Amino acid sequence: MRLCAWSCRVRIVLLAIAPAVSSAAELPAVTVDLATGRKLRAVLDSRTSEHQLWLRFGNTQTVVQRGFDWRSVIEVREGTRTIESSELVQLAKAARQPDDASTQRRVVVRSSASPSDLPQPAVLRTPVHLTRVASVTFDATLANWDADVMTDGLYITVAALDPQGQPVSVRGTLTAELFSMKRVDQDEIPHGRGRDLRRMERWSTQIDFQPDDVNSGLVRLPFQTPYPEFDIDWAPFGLVHIQLVVPGQGVFDHSIDGLRIRPWAPLRDALELQTGRRYFPSENQ
Repeated sequence: MRLCAWSCRVRIVLLAIAPAVSSAAELPAVTVDLATGRKLRAVLDSRTSEHQLWLRFGNTQTVVQRGFDWRSVIEVREGTRTIESSELVQLAKAARQPDDASTQRRVVVRSSASPSDLPQPAVLRTPVHLTRVASVTFDATLANWDADVMTDGLYITVAALDPQGQPVSVRGTLTAELFSMKRVDQDEIPHGRGRDLRRMERWSTQIDFQPDDVNSGLVRLPFQTPYPEFDIDWAPFGLVHIQLVVPGQGVFDHSIDGLRIRPWAPLRDALELQTGRRYFPSENQ
């Protein structure tokens, strides 16, 4: 059997003649959109849980089962209807029944990051709430999170709400882009009047926030290159565009304009013009 069409490296475990799950026919055929851009058509598998979406491929003789982390799943549909992850988990739980007497060859395909089929030691884990995320609010501020006087980057706050406006858990991939104006030569950009709008930074990170965690919902995005505190060719303001992909729930976007990326510091500006330095010798940088 050849499975080279899958993007991730996989290993195949062929189990000997094993009992088939009698409820497989009761689970719906679904179309799955992955974060990689791939689209899969398969039958929901009863192993689906709060941690992974499991799909079944094959026929009555041979079945291939494959698990996907929910973070890699964008949307699951039955026909034209979008199915929430919580509903898929409930369908899978309802379909878990004792095995019947029929036999079937089963192939389990899993990526190196997926859990083994063998029993694992018990791990304490915060329960994952499956309440649907209806909206997400974002905010961004210039921040300093260490012991020196220099700004370090941006703080992004994330708050997910259900349809009733109550805080809920959220897990997904957060991507942020920072844009600003840069001073250039007058003749470098036609009609630019010595300024060019450019992307300064791009960040991408995984988030997993619980509404009852006092430290949850805060993301640090450190400045890399350029560093606006020292590179004064960049304007002191910028626009940050934030996108959060929540597997099985949707994509949430927000943009914040007029965000300060360099603090207002008239004394430092004067010091830099006179000495070439922005900090006094006694300041910890």
